[in-house]
Amino acid sequence: MDIKRVDAANLQQEAVPAKTAAKVKEQEAPASDSVKDKVSLSGESRSSRKERVRGATDRAAIKAASLIKKGSGAYVGAFVSTIIGWTVAGALMGPAGALSGAIAGAIAGARLGWKWGGRSFEGDKNKDAQKADSTTMQKIKGTAVFKKLFGTKETKASTQLSDDKNKITVTNKVPVQGKAEAKITKGEKGGIKEAFKDNWLLGTQTIKNFPKFIYPTIKSATAVEKDLIYNTLDSLPIKDAAAIRSIEVVDGLEEGSGVLGTTSVEIWRDSSLQFSKKALGVEGLNTHVITHEVGHAADLSEGMYPVYTRSTITPFGKEPYVIDPYIDKPPTHIYAATHPLEDFAQSYSFFHVDPEKLKAASPEKFAAIEKFEKGNIFNRLVDNDVVKTVGKNVGKAIDAVPGLRTTLEVAGQVMGPVVMNVGAAEWKKGVEENDAVKRAEGKLTLASGTASVLKLTAPVGLAIAGTNFVIKHALKKGKIKPETAEKIADNILAIVTGPIGVTVHCAVKEMLSAKGHEQEDIQVDQKLGFKDKVHNWLIEKKFIKGEIIKPEKGPAHPLTTKDKIFMAEVGTGATIGGAAGTILGWQGGTIAGIAIGAAVGGPVGAIIGGVVGKIGGMIGGSYIGAAGGAKLGHLLNNLHDPEKTA
Repeated sequence: MDIKRVDAANLQQEAVPAKTAAKVKEQEAPASDSVKDKVSLSGESRSSRKERVRGATDRAAIKAASLIKKGSGAYVGAFVSTIIGWTVAGALMGPAGALSGAIAGAIAGARLGWKWGGRSFEGDKNKDAQKADSTTMQKIKGTAVFKKLFGTKETKASTQLSDDKNKITVTNKVPVQGKAEAKITKGEKGGIKEAFKDNWLLGTQTIKNFPKFIYPTIKSATAVEKDLIYNTLDSLPIKDAAAIRSIEVVDGLEEGSGVLGTTSVEIWRDSSLQFSKKALGVEGLNTHVITHEVGHAADLSEGMYPVYTRSTITPFGKEPYVIDPYIDKPPTHIYAATHPLEDFAQSYSFFHVDPEKLKAASPEKFAAIEKFEKGNIFNRLVDNDVVKTVGKNVGKAIDAVPGLRTTLEVAGQVMGPVVMNVGAAEWKKGVEENDAVKRAEGKLTLASGTASVLKLTAPVGLAIAGTNFVIKHALKKGKIKPETAEKIADNILAIVTGPIGVTVHCAVKEMLSAKGHEQEDIQVDQKLGFKDKVHNWLIEKKFIKGEIIKPEKGPAHPLTTKDKIFMAEVGTGATIGGAAGTILGWQGGTIAGIAIGAAVGGPVGAIIGGVVGKIGGMIGGSYIGAAGGAKLGHLLNNLHDPEKTA
C-alpha cells in the first residue's frame, strides 16, 4: 500500500500533488443527529494516534470475525457431510466404503461450510445494501472461466466498514440519552422474533454445555438383566456410563466367535455395546464383561483411535498384563496382550471389579487408570447418586421418543460452532455499524460458543449464555450503558479464550490509550492484486466479459511508521508479559489451590483446589503479566518517541 503522509509540522514546506489531492478530496462529514446517518471517513483528514490505532484494530476485528464465521461453518459442514458420507457409502459399499465416504463428505462439506459460514447462520440482512453496491458486484461478475480459476469474492456493501482491500467506511450512530438508549420496541425488532432468538441460543446450548449424565438405552434385556447392567453402571464414574448411547443384549452372540461382548463407535456419536445373554447369566463373569466394554467406550470417548485414545499411551500394550481367570490360559493366551485397546479395557475392568489384582499385576497401569477416572472438576461435582438417578430417568424418557437421542447428539456436537458463528456475525456487524450494543452481544455470544466447544469449559458456556440473556434485557430497559456492557463482554471473551485472548485484550486496551501524534492523512489508490491484474488482462484480451477492476482507496487514517512501532512495542511487551505470567500463574495457582483446598476439604478439596488454582492462576497471571508488559512497552515507546501533541 503506497500512502503519502504529511506531518502537521511540515504542511507549509511540502505541497500535496494536485493529482493525489484530487483523489482524496472527500472530507470527513460531521455526525448527524439521526441514528440512521452514515458518515464516510475515507479521504483527507486530521487524526490522532488513538483514532488510527482504533481503525487498525477494527479492521483486524472484522477479519477475525470473518475467519471465525467461515471456520465454524466449515466445521459444521464437514461434520454433517461426514455423517452423510459415512452412512450413504456404508450402505452402498459396506464398512470399507464408509471411511472413504466419510473423508469425501468431510472435504466437500468443509468447502461448502466455509462459504456458507461466511454468510452466517443468522442470515444476511444486508442484501439490499449489497445490491446497491454495483461497483463491487461488477468485480465478481466475470464468467465461468474466471470463477473456476480464481473463485469468487465476498460482496461487501459500500455502507459498511469493510476489510476488503483495507477500505473503511463507518456507520456512525448517535446514542440516545437516558433510558431510551438501546431500548428495543416490538415494532423495531419484531418482539416475539427477537425473544425467540434469545431463548433458542440459551435453550439449545444447554444440550452441549452441561456434563454428560444421561444413561444409555437398554434393548432386548429382561428386567433382571437391566438391573444387572444399571447396577454395574452405577458403580462406575458417571462420565463413563454416559459415554454409551445404547446397550443391547444378544442371544447367541458368542456362537462361532466366542465373543462375549462388543463395542462399536461411530465417528460422530457415543459407543454402542452388545452383551452375550449367556455371559450375563454367569455370576462374576457378567460384571467383568459389562465393565470391560464400558472401558472401551470410556477409552474411545476421549479421541479417535488410533490418533489418540488412552490405550495409545504407555503403559498400555506392554507387559506386564493382568490375568483374567475366566478367559485367559497363560502363558499361551492372555487376552490383554492381544491389543493395546484390550489391555486398557481389561485393566479398566479389574480396576473397578478387583483393584488389588490389577495393582499387584501392574502398579503403573493401576495408576494410569486411577488418574483417568478422576476426570475433570465438573464431572466430579455431578458424580453422585442423585444425578445418576436423574440420568437413568432422563435416558428412559428420551428413548420414548424415536430419534430424539440422535437429534440431541448431533445438536450437541454442532451447537458450539453454530453459536460461535452467530456471535462472530453480530460482533462484525457491531464494528461495521459502530454499535456498542451489537459488539457486546456478539462478543458474549462468541464467548459462550467458544466455551461450549471444550468439555472442561462447557458449563461456563451455559453461564455466559445466561449472562448475555440478562445483559440484553438490561440494555433494552436502559439499566446499563452499552459501553459498560461492552467492557464486561471484552473481559469475558478474553478470559474464555485463555492466555492468548487475555494478552490480545491487554495489548489492544493499552494501544487505545495512546495520546497525541496528530497528523494529516493523505490517501492514494492501492495497487491491484494478482487476481485483479489477471482479471483485467482477460477482459482486455476479450477472453471474458465484465468490467475493468480499478484500485480501491486504502484505509482512512492509515497507520504511520511511528504508529506501527508503537503497536509493535506494546504488543511485544504484552506477549512477553502474558507468557511469563501464564507460566508463573499456572505453577503458583496450583500450589496455592492445593494448599487451600487441602485445608478446607482434605484430599478431595486438594484435588478440586489444584484444578481451580491452576486455571485461575493461569488466567490471572496472564492478565497481570500482559497488562504490565503492555504498559512497559508503551513507556519504552514514550522514551524514544517524545514528540507529541495534545
